[in-house]
Amino acid sequence: MERRDFIVQTGTILTATMLFPETLLAVGKSSKSNIMNRRPNPNDYPQPIIKAIAFGMNAPNPHNSQAWKFKLLSDYEALLFVDETRLLHATDPPSRQIHIGCGCFLETLRLGSSSLGYSAEHELLPEGEYVLEEVGIKPVAHVKVSAADIKPLPLAASIYSRQTNRSYYEGGLISPSEFDSIKSMTSPQYSELSIHSEPQQLKELIDILYEGMAVEANTHATYDESRIWFRSSQKK
Repeated sequence: MERRDFIVQTGTILTATMLFPETLLAVGKSSKSNIMNRRPNPNDYPQPIIKAIAFGMNAPNPHNSQAWKFKLLSDYEALLFVDETRLLHATDPPSRQIHIGCGCFLETLRLGSSSLGYSAEHELLPEGEYVLEEVGIKPVAHVKVSAADIKPLPLAASIYSRQTNRSYYEGGLISPSEFDSIKSMTSPQYSELSIHSEPQQLKELIDILYEGMAVEANTHATYDESRIWFRSSQKK
């Protein structure tokens, strides 16, 4: 029996690092080709569900912790769990951010799958809601991909060019028409996208963000957790 068949038939739980052990997520400003070389290549895997997972691995996630694990059910289906060994106990005690990261994973998986001619569907909390003590035990979602006659979704091409940029922003504010253009490329199901550009609204938001960052930067447990998870660039 091939190892892949054994994994599928026994329902083994696999972590992201077990599936893609040599993955090094790019940090800093890198070319698209360099980023793709450092991330799992969907074309390296014959199973559609692992191709989809390889795309999902590019999702933004808290502290870049990649706190995901999977139970492969077939070549087309898998259960997504939080990897409880990679939780952010100081920064994210209720695991709220980690679950937001799971949502980012599911959306990135959906976008990427479309570029290979697969539609991706998911059922959230297939075994019901769970409490904090059950994180990693009950699945976040059941994921299924299937061949479909579809065109790549608009944001699929941006998966490998997305990067975090913390540089000081000196450009102009996003205009309503620009926001509408961005919004048209999304399909939120559980939230509402809105734009806030009025000076007073911006000040209120900036004050909240500043206070939150000050707490995180001046609390030993939280800034030390950032130190532990920080990945330096591989560039010399």
